[in-house]
Amino acid sequence: AGVGCAPAARDTREAAGPAPGPVGSALCVHAPFGRFTAGQWREVTRAAAAFPPGELRLTPWRGVVVPAPGAEP
Repeated sequence: AGVGCAPAARDTREAAGPAPGPVGSALCVHAPFGRFTAGQWREVTRAAAAFPPGELRLTPWRGVVVPAPGAEP
């Protein structure tokens, strides 16, 4: 009737997400501890507004991806 627990067999360090900077046609931004200052957030939103569709995607690894389809990698 109890619930068991076992350590994961995989290396969880591989799930850290992409490195910050341009990755393909996107810009990856790391946010230490999932936090941005107001100025950093303004810059990220300004970058997102420069590329249609003008969106930001929050990631499970506490970062932001700015999709930029058609941008030069």
